[in-house]
Amino acid sequence: MFFVGEKFSRIKLACLIDCGNYFRERKDLEKAIEYYRRALSLDPGDYYANIGLAEALAGNKSFGESLEFFQKATSIRKPDTLTLILMFIVYKGLREENLAKKMLNEIVKYFNNNESAAYDNMAHIYFELKMFKEAEHYINEALKMSPTKAGLHYNLGKLYFAREALEQARHEFQKALELASDRNEKRLRKYIIYYLKDIDKKYKRA
Repeated sequence: MFFVGEKFSRIKLACLIDCGNYFRERKDLEKAIEYYRRALSLDPGDYYANIGLAEALAGNKSFGESLEFFQKATSIRKPDTLTLILMFIVYKGLREENLAKKMLNEIVKYFNNNESAAYDNMAHIYFELKMFKEAEHYINEALKMSPTKAGLHYNLGKLYFAREALEQARHEFQKALELASDRNEKRLRKYIIYYLKDIDKKYKRA
């Protein structure tokens, strides 16, 4: 049973972590980092504050400090796929190639040794961090293994679209549209058409 002061402290801790999560999801990383640090001042051993701060610092490209909090978080709880991918990114950022390779092997295992799916997910995280060069590299690695997968061409199209490489984006979206013939890919086809319409609008405004 909690004492009143301890219960209040836990509520405050949860609120600070929620604020950190809110700002991290909205890409305001400085604010997120501030709230996670405040949470850790209340409880340095809280998993969610440690992992949240590690993710925010990775997004801010503060790789050395990020690794410190990832290591603390993974000493508390077994890492999930997102954590492994972010730790891979941190090791790559620190040029710790041997550790990055070891982490990559763990990531591939998480995807039942499906390297294409692993690389696709890695590309997605790089994309979210706006590390577009790295995202393009890994999505192309995935495409080498699964060249007829519509979703991969769609993801590459999104990447080119974000970089304003509209002709390259159009090419990938059209390729994805050709390949998305499966009944289960009806929603994907709808998203592709939206992007193609946006590209046409951008050209009309130019």
